Amino acid sequence: MHYPTQSLVEEIRQLITPAEKSRLYPLIIGEHGTGKTSLIKLAVNGIDEPKGIVYVDIPIKCGLEVQAMQNALGWSPDQLIDSREPVSSEEVLQVLSRHAIKYKQEYGRVPVLIVDNANRLAQRQPELAADNGTVTVVFVSSEGRIPRRMVRESIMFIVLF
Repeated sequence: MHYPTQSLVEEIRQLITPAEKSRLYPLIIGEHGTGKTSLIKLAVNGIDEPKGIVYVDIPIKCGLEVQAMQNALGWSPDQLIDSREPVSSEEVLQVLSRHAIKYKQEYGRVPVLIVDNANRLAQRQPELAADNGTVTVVFVSSEGRIPRRMVRESIMFIVLF
């Protein structure tokens, strides 16, 4: 059994902690089963106040992700999304973009969106939110499955073996 080093957990914790400015879209990549998701959860659990961190697993299967966003960003249910109904990743990301601006105004920090299984995303929408600086989007994907465009445009990599 492999246990992550404290320095790796701390590196990810720094990456996913909301900051004053967007860090665009860093990547966490590794082969299937290397513990990427577990490592992220460990890092989030070590943050004193994880408010402003939203975790979304692609594909989005239900409105639970919307409820998680509402809790993480401190906003009431969006009139356009009923969290009891299935929603598309595009709808969730549109709502996130709108509320990320409000979060930044209230807390002075850019929220973080962690997109697990990013290789399943077909659209550029999370990158567009990062491009305009409203959110830091951390993409998590299996090595070799992440689009080359993401690799070229990423500012930081964490690779797990």
